[in-house]
Amino acid sequence: MALVLVPAFCLLSGACAQDWGVTLAPGPLAAGAGSCVTIPCSFTYPAGWNVSAVSWTRDGQQTVYHRDGARVHADFKGRVRYLGDLQHNCSLRVAGLRPGDQGTYRFRFEAAGDGRRDGWTSLPGQQLNVSDDRCQPSLGRRTEPGPSLTCSVGAACPHRPSWYDRDGARRSPEQTPGGAGATELRISPSQLAPGAALRCQVEGYWDECDSAPSQPLGTVAPSVPRVEGSWPAGKAALREGDGFTLRCQAAALRPVAGYV
Repeated sequence: MALVLVPAFCLLSGACAQDWGVTLAPGPLAAGAGSCVTIPCSFTYPAGWNVSAVSWTRDGQQTVYHRDGARVHADFKGRVRYLGDLQHNCSLRVAGLRPGDQGTYRFRFEAAGDGRRDGWTSLPGQQLNVSDDRCQPSLGRRTEPGPSLTCSVGAACPHRPSWYDRDGARRSPEQTPGGAGATELRISPSQLAPGAALRCQVEGYWDECDSAPSQPLGTVAPSVPRVEGSWPAGKAALREGDGFTLRCQAAALRPVAGYV
C-alpha cells in the first residue's frame, strides 16, 4: 500500500489535501557508473504559503542536498547540484555516479503560512539504479582505410551505440565488430556536412551532464596561420625606424623553411 504524507492541519480543515504534493519520474531511473543523472521533480503547496527550506536524502539516512553544506553527507559533497528553486521546481543532478549511489531519493520541503509551519516529504520516493560502466561509449579515430571517427562499447554491454547529430536525429552508419566482441560504429567526414558534430549515445546509458561523447567531424578547415606583432612597451604606435617582432603560428604545418 502506498503511503501519502498529509499535514495534520489539512486533515482537520480538509481544504488543502489536494494542494500539497511532490511529483517525481514514473518508475525507477537508470544510469551508468561514472555518468550523471537528473532526477526530475516538482512540488506544490497551498496559495499563501512560502517555502523556507528544501533538502534531498538517500534511503532516509544520507543527506544528499541541503542549503547548509555541512549537513551534506561526505559521499555526495561536490557531486550534487540542486537545479530547482523555492517555488515549484525541485530537480536534482548527481554527477560522477557510483554504485553506492543506488537507492531511494526523497525530496522534502518546509513551508510557512497562516501563522503555521509544516513540512512535506515525497513518498515513496525516486528509485535510482546505478549499473557498472560496461556501456560507457569510447570515442576514437582511425586513419585506415580512410579517416573516420569511431564509437565502441564493450562486449558485456547489452545495448548498441548510435550516432546522433546536433538536432537529436539518429544517423545509422555501419556497425562493425570490434576487438574482444565489442561493437564499433564508424563514420567518415564524407558522410557529413562541413562543421557537423556528432554524439555517440548508448540507449539507456545517456550521460546527460557530460558532452565528452560528442565530437566534431566533417570537412576540416585549412589551417590558417595567425600573425602577431609586438614592440617595446610604452609605444602606442610604431614609427619608421622602430624595431618590432612578428610571430607566426599555425597548427599542422610543416617546419618553416623560409619567409617571404
